[in-house]
Amino acid sequence: MSGHRRTWETFEAMKLAAEEGDPQAQCYLGVCFKTAGRAAGLSGGGEMVPSRGRTERSRRAVLLRRVLFERCRVPQEFGEAAKWLREAAEQNDPAAQFNLGMLYETGQGVTQNYAEAVKWYREAAERGYPAAQFNLGVFYESGRSCRKISNWPSMVSRRRRTGMRARAV
Repeated sequence: MSGHRRTWETFEAMKLAAEEGDPQAQCYLGVCFKTAGRAAGLSGGGEMVPSRGRTERSRRAVLLRRVLFERCRVPQEFGEAAKWLREAAEQNDPAAQFNLGMLYETGQGVTQNYAEAVKWYREAAERGYPAAQFNLGVFYESGRSCRKISNWPSMVSRRRRTGMRARAV
């Protein structure tokens, strides 16, 4: 999967792309239902258009906030979030895998299941998703992990080599 994340002008366009099987749209739609527009940094007075000096990552974040802001009328629905995140996670979208792992860890929209949380964190971590690597490490450190993470050093060193930093979706 490439590092480039698509954006959509409206919630309806994103939902249509998700229904057509686009894993990034499915992931974003899942996040919309998970957060109900209350994503970090989202407010009515916030910047809604990316500026020229922004990095690609920050432009994506601004556009995602804009889409989330436009769809605030969609209620928070963890079951619907889990449905869309699973669709994207099964297509190897690391952000969706991470977010699905969070739902399993907290029991929101799914039955709480640490083994499933670890499974999805591991999938995202192996694809270089820093937040999943962190959460997987917390599971390992706390003893909640179902099995030893045999390739943990390689995941961490790959992150250091590529200079990856934590990001939110």
